[in-house]
Amino acid sequence: MNNIVNNSIEAITNVEKDVKDKKWMDVLIGLVVLVVSLLVTALLGQTLWNNSVPKLFPMLRKAGLYEVLSLHLLLKMLLN
Repeated sequence: MNNIVNNSIEAITNVEKDVKDKKWMDVLIGLVVLVVSLLVTALLGQTLWNNSVPKLFPMLRKAGLYEVLSLHLLLKMLLN
């Protein structure tokens, strides 16, 4: 997510057309990757969490869709 923000700022402030186009393409690719990863997490994350984690760690409960997506975004921001 940090790359998306940095590339969009560089695309807005840069004067050269070639560099500007490349930065906008990087922003678009970053957004597509983010949306695809959120979709995969939304479709598979809740099922994987609810079928494995509560069995391994009984003190944890089943998670809802928003909890799984929030955890995904939090980890994505921390690891980038």
